[in-house]
Amino acid sequence: MKTDKTARCTISDDGQVLDLHAPKDWTELTDDQFKFAMHLLGCIKEPVEIKTRLLFYLCEITVEKYLHNGVRCSMVQEGRIRYFNISTEQVQSMIHEFDFVDDFDTKGRRLEYVAKCFPVDKDFHGVSFKTYINVEIIYQNFLRTKHPELLDGMFKLMYRTAAGLEPRKFVLTQAERMNCFCWFVHVKNNFSKVFPHFFRPVNSTALPDMRKVIDAQIRALTKGDIVKEELVLQQDCWRALTELDALAREAEEFERKYGKN
Repeated sequence: MKTDKTARCTISDDGQVLDLHAPKDWTELTDDQFKFAMHLLGCIKEPVEIKTRLLFYLCEITVEKYLHNGVRCSMVQEGRIRYFNISTEQVQSMIHEFDFVDDFDTKGRRLEYVAKCFPVDKDFHGVSFKTYINVEIIYQNFLRTKHPELLDGMFKLMYRTAAGLEPRKFVLTQAERMNCFCWFVHVKNNFSKVFPHFFRPVNSTALPDMRKVIDAQIRALTKGDIVKEELVLQQDCWRALTELDALAREAEEFERKYGKN
């Protein structure tokens, strides 16, 4: 693992420099490593602790003893157990290798098999606009309340049984729940890039009133025709968002030409 000048790779008791290796991106994690990272994100709030635990887990370092300014550790290299000390300053430097966990966006990485179910398309292609809306509602409620059980509802919409049905009876771990949240963070970030007019940043930290937002979206797509509502809801969400993005772009152009009403 590369470190900066203040924290060079530590030397073991036998005088050998230890070569530490760890993934530096979500896509480099094995399934077990990814699940462990999801567990940490679901159970621990402090980013420094999350990254420190990742450092020791991914580098396969065992903590033998806590010291005044660091830890006494061991690891297996070349078939030998080697003992060494890592200072607090070294840890603080090395954990920046795991800054990729900070924004929760897993770049489309998700658990491929959960509770005997399989995920829908990683970018939500083929997912109905209604399903997307319902996932968005649960996502916003989770951001507001931080109740982890809400993420079970996201799982029911984002995973399917082998028969293509919505899962009914299941029990999720914190890692499996957080997997759904982080995956949807990726979906939203991707949508903001593909549909920049519709997903414009707002100058507010307050969470939106999702009922009003969704009603406005549906009215825009149906042009107020209630008969068309169910048809719109069953559309592929990419098709619906493409139309909403076009409408938002037209509104921006009108505003530039004529100003706000």
